[in-house]
Amino acid sequence: MEQDANKAEILALYKKYLLSNPESIEKNPYWNTQEQEKYEQFNLSLPYLFQGFGAKMLSRYMDLYVMSIEPSGKERYTLRVQYQMKGGLQNGSSIWCIHQVDAIKENGKWVLQNFLVQKTEKWKQESIGNINYRFAPSYQFQTEKAQAAARFVDSLKTLFKLESSSTPIDYYLVKNADELGELIGFDYFFVGYTAGITKAEMASIYTSKGEYHAHELVHLVLHQEKVKRHFLIEEGIAEFLGSKLQNLDKYHKEREMLIHDLKNKEGFTISSILEGKMAYDGYNYKYAFGAAICELVYQEKGIEGLKKIINSNSSSNNELLNLIYSILEIETPVQLVNLLSE
Repeated sequence: MEQDANKAEILALYKKYLLSNPESIEKNPYWNTQEQEKYEQFNLSLPYLFQGFGAKMLSRYMDLYVMSIEPSGKERYTLRVQYQMKGGLQNGSSIWCIHQVDAIKENGKWVLQNFLVQKTEKWKQESIGNINYRFAPSYQFQTEKAQAAARFVDSLKTLFKLESSSTPIDYYLVKNADELGELIGFDYFFVGYTAGITKAEMASIYTSKGEYHAHELVHLVLHQEKVKRHFLIEEGIAEFLGSKLQNLDKYHKEREMLIHDLKNKEGFTISSILEGKMAYDGYNYKYAFGAAICELVYQEKGIEGLKKIINSNSSSNNELLNLIYSILEIETPVQLVNLLSE
């Protein structure tokens, strides 16, 4: 009888949370205090769950089905909630995700908690340099790769003359992308499906790419809270300094495809790249363009030019374009394409 009463309370809790403007970073009465005090964006699932739409907007297009609310520890229950497009299979992509989140007791009342806590409560830890690795007991930890990652972090700090941080990087290792989804709160991980995630404000990385995921390490080490960096530069610098280091062939191939498209494909222009209007055609042109810009700036203006482009506010397309023109001392998209093609 008590168990049924708990389930009813927890179901009501989840409903109240969804109606409480959950995308806000303000204090939320339906989430546990410890995670709210520790993290600005305390719900790890939220960026992928709502995709920038917000709970109210999403409810116009989604039906929610509570699949289960089951005990998973002392005074802890796990909810599994399926988000499904209205109209079901008629819409092609029916299942948005299955959200997995825990409810725990805090000061005598039920509140929500990231599934990460339950998932990792029996995990091992290994500290290498400034990186605190966390992984399941069954995971085969690669010490040499971890040491290489620690050296890479130190090299970035030296290159950009960054002050050493006493805050360690929490680095969560999983075997595949599905496990990564589970780590951040999804029993079924369709929205935002990825192999690596960086939470800069939490100094944490979640990855299925092993102990040395250079791309994500660049994101974290070069994060500057006060700089509104354009998405293309954010990903471009991680590609140029990180992905290029670990997958040179793929990096060069995608750069060649980008240059070919800029010179030969109708409608493929600097403007269309900035606006994200081009369809996917075998490679991520946004990442490739951002990387090409960062590499070009480095070639033309050295490390000081690279510092300028990654440390300047450039969140809008116009800001980014003006910044690129200023650093490279050019005036037109044609000049930029010519420089990229050299």
